[in-house]
Amino acid sequence: MNNAINVLSKIILLGTTLLLVAACSSVSLPRLVPLSDSNFLTPQEPEPWKHATDVAKTPLPMKKGLIPPLGEKNAYSVEVTPELKLAYETYLGGDYEQAMNALNQAEQKGGDAGMLWQISFLRAQVLILMGRAADAEVELEKTAQLEIKFVGHNWNSRALRGEAKLWLYDFDGAKKDLLQVVNAAGNWSMPTFYVLPPGNMAELVGVASAQLRAYMTLAIVYLMEEDYEKALAWATEAESRFNDIHYVTQHPLYGRNFFAHADSFYGRANNLIFLGAATLAVTKNVQESDKIFADARAYFHMLDYKDGIVSLEALRARTLALIGQDELGNKAAEEALRLAHQQGTTDLIWRVEVLRGEVLLKLHREAEAEDAFRHAQTSVDQISGMLLTDQSKIRFGVGKEDITYFLSQFDAKKQDYSRLFEDLERARARAFVDMLAGRKLAESRQGVLVAQIQQLNQQILKQRLINYSPGNFVQKDKPRELTLIKERQNLIKQLRQKDTELADVLSISAKSLAQIQSALKPGEVLLYALPPKNAESVQFLVVEARQVNIRALSITWGDLQKQLDKFSESIGIPAQAAQSRGLVLKHAAAEPKKIANTQQILAQLTRALDLPQWDKATTLYVVPSGVLHFIPWGALEVNVPVVVVPNGGWLIRNPDAFTPQSVARVVGDPAFGGDLLQLPGARQEAQQVAAVYQVPPLLGEEATEQGLRTSVGGGTKILHLATHAFYDASNPLASALYLSERNKASPLTASDIFEHPLRAQVVVMSACETGMGKITSGEDLLGLSRSFYLGGTLAILSSLWPIEDEGTKRFMEIFHATSSQTGDYGQAWLNARNQLKQQGYPPAVYGAFVLGGARFVK
Repeated sequence: MNNAINVLSKIILLGTTLLLVAACSSVSLPRLVPLSDSNFLTPQEPEPWKHATDVAKTPLPMKKGLIPPLGEKNAYSVEVTPELKLAYETYLGGDYEQAMNALNQAEQKGGDAGMLWQISFLRAQVLILMGRAADAEVELEKTAQLEIKFVGHNWNSRALRGEAKLWLYDFDGAKKDLLQVVNAAGNWSMPTFYVLPPGNMAELVGVASAQLRAYMTLAIVYLMEEDYEKALAWATEAESRFNDIHYVTQHPLYGRNFFAHADSFYGRANNLIFLGAATLAVTKNVQESDKIFADARAYFHMLDYKDGIVSLEALRARTLALIGQDELGNKAAEEALRLAHQQGTTDLIWRVEVLRGEVLLKLHREAEAEDAFRHAQTSVDQISGMLLTDQSKIRFGVGKEDITYFLSQFDAKKQDYSRLFEDLERARARAFVDMLAGRKLAESRQGVLVAQIQQLNQQILKQRLINYSPGNFVQKDKPRELTLIKERQNLIKQLRQKDTELADVLSISAKSLAQIQSALKPGEVLLYALPPKNAESVQFLVVEARQVNIRALSITWGDLQKQLDKFSESIGIPAQAAQSRGLVLKHAAAEPKKIANTQQILAQLTRALDLPQWDKATTLYVVPSGVLHFIPWGALEVNVPVVVVPNGGWLIRNPDAFTPQSVARVVGDPAFGGDLLQLPGARQEAQQVAAVYQVPPLLGEEATEQGLRTSVGGGTKILHLATHAFYDASNPLASALYLSERNKASPLTASDIFEHPLRAQVVVMSACETGMGKITSGEDLLGLSRSFYLGGTLAILSSLWPIEDEGTKRFMEIFHATSSQTGDYGQAWLNARNQLKQQGYPPAVYGAFVLGGARFVK
């Protein structure tokens, strides 16, 4: 997990902010009731309560805060066991693997509802810091139930779920959860005057923690959405609450009964950064915001946390540029870069370089700006594959895709197409490598060398997280991180000599434009989409054997998205798919008016994409970007095969070759035992396809994973799968095809296929949602298709949306009959599409199928 998330996530942790020494009287609290998911609408947002603190601004504390002492009870009256203390220390120290182990040990020992809730809550926080926010959401279902059992409400679990949704970029979902907590707590605030120590400490701290977490996370969400006034309001409220808490903990009398948990000071320092940025964006008053930044800086100095100051200067630089103070912004960016190099924080250097490049562009210093972006690219390339995720936008408002966008702009302006192609390829390689970081690879390919590299990846990641964490709870060692990186680079060189494609899974590389041009045959055209910006025109780098140019279309990326939305609505996907996760389109039931509307929309898409200009081509290879990943090419007016490929280098790919031991293997209508709907049409389809190749199909209870793997054996030429499939948007490698196991539905996930490949030269997935995947920041699409490719598959036919129709069987029959005779899968796709269109099937049927990577199969 990178430092940006590491630092920021600390600001929201206040689950154990205060510790109790003695307790005597109760404090008034709001009505504590569980929050429900029954209302799917976002709660109405109140005006911030504008809490007027009745205490003076607290000075810097004399001590930095403490970990709850072993054997004593924390603020929730939960005893701090050795396992829980170790979890606290390693969590704050960045050793998340050790923290998880300690929490697992604590859970095995058991305890009351309070202990189990603390364990589950801290586990969810660690998962977020590890880049596993989706897993944290799952854990928080259990956390909420334990919290309700313990204190009668789930406010802290709900606020933390809002934070998890923030890391998943689900801003609407985050606001819904956070506003539920805000509304439930109302205008209550933690008291700053006590006659006696409170007797309901657990409830008091629980409400204060949930409320503060909700305020701070709302501020971050609004900063991300560039709604600076709301961000300012909620960050101001959070600072006011922080001030009250620290007033109580530092009070000469109350401080005997309360003291601050260590991370509350990190939290306040980071909230001050966001408060300063929001103040600067709204008021444009540099002096006023600098006072707030100075307070944050003072906290970081007190805590001896210099990486926090790097983050401060970076966000300050970005905000100064936002309000037009470009020279000041550049100075702040240079200071952040100086500190990052001085500290050796490799994971911050590239982020600051991107910010600096943006500021330099505003100053019209283009040469220096390009240098900054290229330094950022070099820096991030060196650490790709050693991070679990890229969430830098949460922290600085920039991400790795910004590097590619700006470099592509420089390259296009200079008409330096060779460099443009290389920059585009490197971006896709980064996205792919980062997405698969930590995943197991096929065991049969260079197993010893790969294991050594992956072990180094884990060591580098662990050391980096420790190095970038605040505090000194775990020993830091930045030179060791650099040494490990060099060892990894040497092993990658060895692997590249033995298995180039496998090395590309673990490190960054890019083929040259000249290599691609030499591989293209006359008539073949590569359309490589340039990085998208919503208001800009869609552009392609057009590569042919003897010429290269850039083609700008008349439609913007934003308008293209709107057209695709209209198309989806015209075939009924949004409403039905949301209800059943499976859309059934029946040819006989298609309404003429709806078909006419769909065809009109498709005609507009055809014109917008300027497809008639490619009629003379023999094959179009498309490297999509953004919404282009979901273009229904088969439904458009195209007269040549359209093949979607992950990157340009795919055209000279050297996959893990194998000799097929059979002509085809076919699976259809596995037995689901009521878990899923049976697919009688899929059974008939499988029987028809099996007849084409004269092989027995695997049907019903025989369609198991073991049966499939045994049947495929060392490899087959054609693998046809007619079954259910579902796409997991939050975790694409959990997307799955469904087979049978003991007469029940059994998932075969993308991760399973990636780790234990099914060797097939051509895979046909006649199932729901198989062509879908997750677009990463570098424009790679990760899903079932990508996992098959990594196992040596050369061509894949899949569906963009869920569909079961008589036309599906007809499409597959024509596709297999043509390809088995000619070996040309591009023409087989086009032939099947044309025949269904001529026979009157609706576009939602003949346009559902997309062909990928078909160049290598003849």
